Amino acid sequence: KAELCRARGKDAPYGDVDFIVGIPPSQLRCAAESEIVERTRAALGSTSATLKNDNTFSFLTSERHQVDLKFCHEDHFPFLVAFKANNDFGALLGHLLAPLKLKWSDAGLCLRLKVEAVRGSGTKKTDLVLTSHLGHICDFLGLPASSLDGVTSLSSRQIFETLTSSRVFFAHTYDARYKTLQRRKSRPVSDAVFSLLEGREAEMEAQKIARFHGDEVEALFRGFASGQVPFDEYASRVAQCFHKGDVLLQTLEEMARVKTAHSAATEKFRFCDIVAWRPDLSASRAGKVMQRLRSCHSGEGKDAFEQWVIATPLEQIRAEVCRLADTLPLPDSAAESRHKHNMKTGRKRVEPPRPDPRTCTLRL
Repeated sequence: KAELCRARGKDAPYGDVDFIVGIPPSQLRCAAESEIVERTRAALGSTSATLKNDNTFSFLTSERHQVDLKFCHEDHFPFLVAFKANNDFGALLGHLLAPLKLKWSDAGLCLRLKVEAVRGSGTKKTDLVLTSHLGHICDFLGLPASSLDGVTSLSSRQIFETLTSSRVFFAHTYDARYKTLQRRKSRPVSDAVFSLLEGREAEMEAQKIARFHGDEVEALFRGFASGQVPFDEYASRVAQCFHKGDVLLQTLEEMARVKTAHSAATEKFRFCDIVAWRPDLSASRAGKVMQRLRSCHSGEGKDAFEQWVIATPLEQIRAEVCRLADTLPLPDSAAESRHKHNMKTGRKRVEPPRPDPRTCTLRL
């Protein structure tokens, strides 16, 4: 990667610096994380603010380099090191996995599930983690163990040879979305891999087919990619490869239950009910009532509000809606009148010009 970037005139090809810290499960994990972050900041002379996103802490060193400290369970440490060690390889692998409804994420190799929408609810999606065991992942995808050991550095040609000889390589999946000039400019390694592949797609796929002749997993991938194997059968067989068949069924049932809860709640109580019960409210104020109602009964879990709606008599919901409507702060009548007038006339609010501080003079 460094050589490719220098050829493009970039002397500093790397961005942020990632530190991965494995911590055993403990009630003092938060205290341990805070101590490690502060000691690292002190060692690197950081005076910037620390930003936290999930389990990752980010800050700038005294030389303005970004440092990311990501904490994980010690059992997940080997996988996370391999995942972060070669982002370019992971990005190209992810492109191959996406059409097969597989996902390469920091949680592990995942199966992407979707339950189609029904009346009154949206489509539900989730990722079922198949495994984070590196050996099992390499065996399943047909990758050499060295490609995901977190130590071996792969050149662009090695990445090309590794991916094109894997079970999941199908030339048509590297479509125009991933070959656009703009994307290739931003990732020199991806650009080099695509350059090696151009004009050889059919050749490399033929070699892959010959290598995995009679292989059941490759045949499963090929059948699903061509549309001959339906997703339900495909997902079941993939999950069974990791002894997750029961987990798959349980996950799908839970997704269906959540969908049923949303549907039942929507059929019982909707936004239009608030407008009907309190016609004195404008649409925006009725929306604020709905927001407050959801906030009061959000509880724990994504469908806590829907469960409350299902379990609560409609008259009680109406009474609470009216109570919340009565406690809303009174609107600015003058501002509201101006807004209604502007809406009728199509006029936009014009801000008065602000004085330029460079030309202002003080008048006594």
